Amino acid sequence: MTTKIDEQLTDVDEVISGGEKRVRKGDREIEYRSIDELERIEKRLQRKKRRSRPLHAVTTSVNRGF
Repeated sequence: MTTKIDEQLTDVDEVISGGEKRVRKGDREIEYRSIDELERIEKRLQRKKRRSRPLHAVTTSVNRGF
């Protein structure tokens, strides 16, 4: 299952081998100065992806005294 953020993420190895200073993925374009900065951007997007999940696992239980 791929999400919108997955589509925006770029493979770091692919960018390193290309030597590009600008990454374009879909409608998002990222300009970076170093490989470390690119990895930081990717980690931030990964964290954002983890936070944006809907909370399906959260349930409320009501004790009705049965």
